[in-house]
Amino acid sequence: MANEHIPGLMVGIATKDSIVFTGGFGYSDIRTKQPVTADNLFRLGSVTKMFVSLAILQLMDEHKISLNDRLKAIAPEIPFTNEWEANNPVRIVNLLEHTSGFDDLKLNAFYNVTSQDLKGLETVIASKKSLVCRWKPGERCSYCNPNYVILAYLVEKISGIPYDQYIAKNILQPLNMTATNFNLRITDKNREVKEYIYKNWQYEQIPVIPAMAGGDGGLKSSANDMIKFVRLFLNNGKPLFKAGLIDEMETPHSSLAVNAGLKTGYALANETFAGYNKYLFRGHKGIAGSCYTTLMYNRALGCGFIIASNGNNDMEAVSKLIISFLEQNKPARIPTGLPLNKTAIAPYLGFYQFESPRMKLSAFSDRLKVGFHTFIKNDTLYLKELSGNVDTLIETGPLQFAKKGMNATQYAFLNNRGKNVMLAERHYFYFEQTNYTWAIIKRGIILVAVLFALSSLFFGVQSLISFAMGKVLKRHLLIRIVPMLAMILLLCGLLQINQVQKYSYLLYQMNTINERTLIIFLGTLLFGVLSVFNMVLVIKNIHLVKSWWLRYYLVITACSLLLIAFIFFQAGWIGLRPWV
Repeated sequence: MANEHIPGLMVGIATKDSIVFTGGFGYSDIRTKQPVTADNLFRLGSVTKMFVSLAILQLMDEHKISLNDRLKAIAPEIPFTNEWEANNPVRIVNLLEHTSGFDDLKLNAFYNVTSQDLKGLETVIASKKSLVCRWKPGERCSYCNPNYVILAYLVEKISGIPYDQYIAKNILQPLNMTATNFNLRITDKNREVKEYIYKNWQYEQIPVIPAMAGGDGGLKSSANDMIKFVRLFLNNGKPLFKAGLIDEMETPHSSLAVNAGLKTGYALANETFAGYNKYLFRGHKGIAGSCYTTLMYNRALGCGFIIASNGNNDMEAVSKLIISFLEQNKPARIPTGLPLNKTAIAPYLGFYQFESPRMKLSAFSDRLKVGFHTFIKNDTLYLKELSGNVDTLIETGPLQFAKKGMNATQYAFLNNRGKNVMLAERHYFYFEQTNYTWAIIKRGIILVAVLFALSSLFFGVQSLISFAMGKVLKRHLLIRIVPMLAMILLLCGLLQINQVQKYSYLLYQMNTINERTLIIFLGTLLFGVLSVFNMVLVIKNIHLVKSWWLRYYLVITACSLLLIAFIFFQAGWIGLRPWV
């Protein structure tokens, strides 16, 4: 735990017949040295979605709702936009499987900094800016918290009672999960863990800020309670649900991966994890504040576990350690490899561009960073990432593949409306085939622009030193230092955004105008303004520069800044106001 920087950890391990272990390690409160126990309450984040999904499935079993019901017909009061609604409406199944096409929560919609919790339709309205379909519903899987905010509201509307009361009555109480609750604020100081981040080689306690809504991630629970929930899946829903309901929850219905014949991926708040040793585990992960949670199980193996930390660590190492323990002395279940059908895969060779970003705001950077090149060498199909990492793909079915050594299919190729598409990894992210040469050239141009833009920092400092020494005239100074000033402002803004990405609990600061959000706004805005101003300066004053290499440098740097500013402007980052 010290190596992983985990201050406190709850653990529950079970088989279908018994509880193997429930308990804790480390501290729930570092200052008072209170140890984590099996009764401490952790915020479980998106594991909450599994409970909301089960509530919807229970209402389906009572014939009060169905997977194919149209959202607009069931809840016309929900404000969403879908330009394909006539032929491709948003359906309940799209919400459950994150195939609605909606954007994820805006930066200011994760946490609630007011003193009042939102209720009912208010929770949906708070995320209405995200409720715009970016592609046809059912076409791409892209994780989206507002989907489950809507589903929780539908549970309330259909059942006639708040979703948390419905889940408590129909799931928590029958399972005797007496401590589990949906209280968004601290209500039990003795049992709720303190939350920490590891920063500057020490743990720092952070404020516990309530979520904006609860249906997507508001659950609190303990190891003693959650192990009962794990065993519910190991026992195929017994004693609460009819046979087949858990099978339904584990089965994807609405994505292109289903059309490709795949049976893994994100189903009804129940996803597969293919990268773990011998068996394919299912379940869900979550994060709220600095609490990370992982729930995984395998019904064939007959065991599962729940872990949660209070220290901003995703606990991959802990998950792998537990799974290795559960799989010991078990034979590996690796898919049977088939001979590569080179004729079938031939049209799908080439470069694939990422086209299912989780957030519209980060789409441009996701597209630049994520991409794959497929090629055949010595009768073997390879997948090369932009980072240079190369994996061998083993054919497991028609145009279906798994990485060598993995325990399930992870990739599929198909044609979607005339475009060759690759679906990749456990969520089956959507990639479209594009021209490899142009993709590399485009990234090369952007890389060169970034390098020249960054070089302006050093050139600007050198110019100021030369000016102080009398080697640069005052009238020549401005054209030399404006690029540096533009980059300093941009980097200040990006540094603040990076801090929020690294420590996601800081998203609560995005709700208001404060030092951090003002730096983001002014840094990105003034970068754009100075990039344009710098180009004007260069055009008007380049003739004053006598050195040919300096003229070229200043022109290329000006063009680089303008290109970066244009990309940022298209992505909505120039003058970014997180609080809006």
